[in-house]
Amino acid sequence: MSEVPTITVYGSHTIPLNKYPRKDTEHQKTDIMIIIFLMHEEYLKNIIKSHENALSYFNNCLEYFFPFYFENKKNNKTYSAQEIIQLVNQTDSFMKLNRHFEIQKRFLQRMHHLDAVFYVYLKNRFFFSSFFQAIVDAKNAYFQCREFFYTFSPPSDFYGRMSAQQYSALDLMEINAYAQQLVKMRIIKELPKPLFLDN
Repeated sequence: MSEVPTITVYGSHTIPLNKYPRKDTEHQKTDIMIIIFLMHEEYLKNIIKSHENALSYFNNCLEYFFPFYFENKKNNKTYSAQEIIQLVNQTDSFMKLNRHFEIQKRFLQRMHHLDAVFYVYLKNRFFFSSFFQAIVDAKNAYFQCREFFYTFSPPSDFYGRMSAQQYSALDLMEINAYAQQLVKMRIIKELPKPLFLDN
């Protein structure tokens, strides 16, 4: 029987390549979500920054464009600063006035496909920002010998209602190392589609 390859997390600390996701455990589904988000970390960070950049450039009368793509770059569209601001403001306003899920879903389904997907990712920008900061904080806490735990609550826009799971600093460091190894091996799973696209 062949030996299972290992991944170096840091120094001499390694894990077997098949450790994650932890199958048949309560963490299996959230492990998979975390791995996917970490595979696309830089792109998701760019999405997070796009709204902030749009506001800054627009307020300073400067041009700004953000190329958004989805589903392995098959669908793509370049948004100007004004288009990003209008997309967020107008859609947010509708959502606040219409709290019923079915009404919101139909509204998003009537929008241009990429506009709707881009909006849902922008809507979750604070979640992604907090999540990626947790990855940094986990590493710092671990090497400073401080206790650290992060509760991962899956965004309902992508996964519906799913139980939150707690992760230690070492858990996050190991999963991050695993995700980056898969990227190096060019094994990259696409980002999740918003749930409203499945209906």
